Amino acid sequence: MTATAVLMAQVQARLAEDPVHVREALTLIAHPDALPARNRLSDTARTVNTHRLAQAREEFFSHAYRGEQVRAQLGGITRQALNQRVRAGKLLALPAANTSWFPDWQFTPAGDVVAGLEKLLVVLPGSPLAADRLVRSPIPEERGRSVADLLAAGKLALAVHYAGTAGGDR
Repeated sequence: MTATAVLMAQVQARLAEDPVHVREALTLIAHPDALPARNRLSDTARTVNTHRLAQAREEFFSHAYRGEQVRAQLGGITRQALNQRVRAGKLLALPAANTSWFPDWQFTPAGDVVAGLEKLLVVLPGSPLAADRLVRSPIPEERGRSVADLLAAGKLALAVHYAGTAGGDR
């Protein structure tokens, strides 16, 4: 199969997933003169990006612990000690609403930090939202399991491998 045929198959698959957005892009490719005025394009891009970020934040918060919960889980450590762990790259957190939020995949069911977590955090993107999305995304080669699933199963090296090959870089 040629590179163009592979690309067209990927476009067709993406079109089936998200016809509205893909159709807009294809229309611009087929009719470049139909490009909206520059200021309108910028407004549209800002609106789409704002919606995308709001959705990503909502997803993040839906499975994250507040800072005080994590402090309690870790034996009642101080806020400063928790912040030091974040700055040292031992925990991932998103500051928002006067606290920090910690994705749940960083912790065992007993509430401890997953062993070797800092090795994974090193290869993740610097943005907590991007890192969380990457860690939660299904990996086709792993029958749909995610980096978070691999981490929870104790497969740290495999989790780091997939996270690193996805292009993350702190």
